[in-house]
Amino acid sequence: MSKKFRIVLCIVLCLMVSSHAFASEQPVKILIKQASETILEIRYQTGQMPDKTWNRTFLSGDPLVLQDFESETEFLFVQQAESDKSWSEMYVYQYDKQNKSWSRADFPPKGLVRFKINSSGESNLQIRYQSGTIPTMSWKMADSSASLSIEGFDSGKEFLFVQQADEKKEWSDTYTYRYDYFQGSWSLVVPEQRTKRISNASLDVKAYGLLPADRCSDFYSFLLGGGIQANISLGKWIGYTGLTYSKGPPKSSWVKSQQAVAMAVGMGYSIPLSEKFELIPEVGYGVIFHLLDADFDKDGTYTLEFFADQQVRLALYLTYAVNARNKLFIAPLGVLFFEKEDFGIMYGCQAGLRVSL
Repeated sequence: MSKKFRIVLCIVLCLMVSSHAFASEQPVKILIKQASETILEIRYQTGQMPDKTWNRTFLSGDPLVLQDFESETEFLFVQQAESDKSWSEMYVYQYDKQNKSWSRADFPPKGLVRFKINSSGESNLQIRYQSGTIPTMSWKMADSSASLSIEGFDSGKEFLFVQQADEKKEWSDTYTYRYDYFQGSWSLVVPEQRTKRISNASLDVKAYGLLPADRCSDFYSFLLGGGIQANISLGKWIGYTGLTYSKGPPKSSWVKSQQAVAMAVGMGYSIPLSEKFELIPEVGYGVIFHLLDADFDKDGTYTLEFFADQQVRLALYLTYAVNARNKLFIAPLGVLFFEKEDFGIMYGCQAGLRVSL
């Protein structure tokens, strides 16, 4: 072997050894403190998952030294033992190599998950899904035969929500699934057994305006008002009771001011138009209480006068679901009220917010 060749070989070996030395992970240290005075012992392991044998050690106040710890891909898993030898929940830490510091890690880590949704029966033709902590209105349509995936899924906090639709386009109850990061599999979350509610309650807050028709136009210019309405739904049928207040400028010279408070009960029927839009025809019956500052005798003396009329209210609601709880609505409105052998007609529009309770 020539001298020149031996020199080149030595240089290559030196470069290989030095590159290996620089590439290897340096030992890292962490000081684990007692969570309470009763803590005597800890156990720990490192890796991507806590699937190895635990290393046990007593707390001495000295830092724990981890050899060959790969900070970019590995976690430190720690459990502490109480005096009765029961192990605590698992704490997970990650190491910042640049800042040379430890911090609590979100575990399991967020990542890509895959799944396939199979139809539960022949009548289920459509499937939609979403992920998160609670279901919202943001559904995604999917084919039952397609393989799907979710980026950045947090299996420690998030769920997969699934609904299926039959031939009538009516969506089923929501099925909730949890992903097991350790097993790499999905499981159905069985809801707690509770008494099933047969009704859903909501509250409307609304404003409205009315214009007179026929004989009413001799007395009223217009009415502006507002009200609240409590709703109870049973399937597609909706029962309600409401209270409204209105006021407007009178037309007759013998009336200075007029106010009205109305109460009504009624029924509506829900007709879904799409995922967010809904049509609800509604009819109700009740009483209008009128309070007038008037001179009925036309002798120049104005007094407060009070009387009541029966009323029938007709409305056609168009609602828009802002989210799972709140809906905006607008509705043409008609009011018929009866006094002795005569009746009056008012028509207009109302709009407001419906909040599920």
